[in-house]
Amino acid sequence: MVLQKIALIVQKLYKQTEKGEIVWEKTLDKNVFQTSLPKYSLQISKEERLDVDYGVPVTFEYYKISFFNSEGNLIEDITGAQLSKELPNAEDILKSMFTTARRIALNAEEAFDEIITELEGNEH
Repeated sequence: MVLQKIALIVQKLYKQTEKGEIVWEKTLDKNVFQTSLPKYSLQISKEERLDVDYGVPVTFEYYKISFFNSEGNLIEDITGAQLSKELPNAEDILKSMFTTARRIALNAEEAFDEIITELEGNEH
């Protein structure tokens, strides 16, 4: 039952993030972004795992969503792979949500507008 609820939360959070309705913020870790609700906060993160593939060390990236209560205690964290039974495209959703959250938190739209203005000013 918990995984079904988390899958529903992830779907709603993803849709609202894509619409720009969720305010994501930077954290001290460059690969973690956070949003706050009245009683809870959620973090989306990109993690790395070192593994060995045919004797060669390989780094794998995966994405994780974490849920915290108002005291900052971790309620649950889950990866896309762990959620994939309830939400078949969970890994893709978390990756996309991480990318959008990063863009929101780092004000990418504003940065790109300023870069365009600078480049247009350089054209003669």
